[in-house]
Amino acid sequence: MKLAAAALLLLISSAAMAGEQYLVKVKGMSCPFCACGVEKQIMKLEGVAFVRTDLDKGAVAIEMKDGKVLPEALIRKAVTDAGFSVHTVERVTHLPGHHKHTDGQENEHP
Repeated sequence: MKLAAAALLLLISSAAMAGEQYLVKVKGMSCPFCACGVEKQIMKLEGVAFVRTDLDKGAVAIEMKDGKVLPEALIRKAVTDAGFSVHTVERVTHLPGHHKHTDGQENEHP
């Protein structure tokens, strides 16, 4: 029983410590070269752990390192510096196609 309680506490605390996640809709991002430029600009920002683009949806998924937050103004500037404009920035609790397992491993799924 104590082991189960400890495991539950560990799961809850690791979920609370997960980094912030953002979903950004980008106008005009239509080719792999475009996506690469946006990803590079966002990865330069302090605290960014993971960036993935979805050209079909014109979206960029951003996951921050534990305890880090990314102000919307910095996201917009990074996208603008890559030559594009932002349609929306949304803070999300789960990035589409990306999740962490209880063992801490991260997986992407189509």
